[in-house]
Amino acid sequence: MKCKPGDLAIVINAQISDNLGNIVRILRLDDGSGKFVFKGQGRVWIVASPRPMTWALRGKQYRDTTGPVPENRLQPIRGLDPGRRAGRAAARRVTTPKGKEQEQLRIPATLFY
Repeated sequence: MKCKPGDLAIVINAQISDNLGNIVRILRLDDGSGKFVFKGQGRVWIVASPRPMTWALRGKQYRDTTGPVPENRLQPIRGLDPGRRAGRAAARRVTTPKGKEQEQLRIPATLFY
């Protein structure tokens, strides 16, 4: 499973090109009971988007900010896990302008995101 509820993801593959590049929030797994049903697509998520996305059904197009998207058309956007070394405060050694001494600087990891 690439995505999980609460993740942000980008739409990387879509039959309707207007949907490409949309940033969405993963809400929950689709139970297949809605108007739009994706068969043979694997895991399908209900997502929310700040801008309307387009779905096509029987030759008609529908626009909404919430709807189903197959997982294989999404790429999750995640930062580093806070428990990992790179997620902790980073320490860097730098030379002072005069070059005589070294200082230890603590840079919060949040500055890198």
